[in-house]
Amino acid sequence: MGSRSRAASLLGMAGLVIGVLTAGQGLAAAGTAGAYTCTGTASSPGTLAGTYASVVVSGACVVDAGPAVVTGNLTVTGSGSLAAVFGLDDATGSGNSDLTVHGNVAVASGGSLMLGCYPKIVTGWADGDEGLVSHPSFPCVDDPAKAAPTLSTHDVVDGSVTAHSPLGVVLHNTTVRGNITQAGGGAGLGCVPVGIFKQYVGFPEYSDFEDNQVSGSLSVTGLDTCWFATHRNTVRGNLTVSGNTAGRDSMEVDGNTVLGSQSCQGNSPAVELGDGNGTPDQVAGDASGQCGFGVILPNPAPGLDVDVTPTYQPAAVHLRG
Repeated sequence: MGSRSRAASLLGMAGLVIGVLTAGQGLAAAGTAGAYTCTGTASSPGTLAGTYASVVVSGACVVDAGPAVVTGNLTVTGSGSLAAVFGLDDATGSGNSDLTVHGNVAVASGGSLMLGCYPKIVTGWADGDEGLVSHPSFPCVDDPAKAAPTLSTHDVVDGSVTAHSPLGVVLHNTTVRGNITQAGGGAGLGCVPVGIFKQYVGFPEYSDFEDNQVSGSLSVTGLDTCWFATHRNTVRGNLTVSGNTAGRDSMEVDGNTVLGSQSCQGNSPAVELGDGNGTPDQVAGDASGQCGFGVILPNPAPGLDVDVTPTYQPAAVHLRG
């Protein structure tokens, strides 16, 4: 997938977003400090809006009714899902629904997180002989113009984002001042649309990190999922993608700026550019393994339904600064 990843491709086609959910009655009361549990169902999710000391997400929960601020930690349990992919305050039709967490975000085994959306336009390879086409990367769910979006979130996590065996984690256009760490997770290669991934993008579960600012390191290991990628992130620490299994047109690692070192080991398939027209990672330290210096990747990747003679480019180049 990638910039033109299967998930991103789907998002870019005639508005993949299935629809905007109506805010439910979750247990969290807007504007009141304290420790809250946000719960709900897919058809009637709980809503985070206002300020909270800490939050536990134990059912379906959304951030779509104005800004939400958590002064402590936010935890998504194994039965929980949090979708913060709305650009407006949908209660008023204006403003924003940004999420700010001053502590850490943790996603437990089986939990799901989708955080961040934006109007960024990217290019990718179309099927057949159409060549490169432009499309939105990840428009907000409530953007009225999916083909030419304008809405954006500006989400911030002052701590780290940590996920242990989640169903999936999708972060776009988000500032994380600590580390991003995902260990394990996914639902294998069955690729059946499920949960908030089905609800908002009509896709099976996946994990994806795109256009984020990460002050620490970004690490994804032991994932077994339908699709995975990391594109165009700025990572001040290290980038590690190792021991992951994903489906066709997947394992895309490209366009990242890494101020530390980068390593990709034991991934199946090996790191590739897919159909996303990716560019080499720029790495200040060492780059090794499948995304290392000296590794040459075809663009587009082989095995796709793309009738284009590939060009070849490095997986990574030295960052000059």
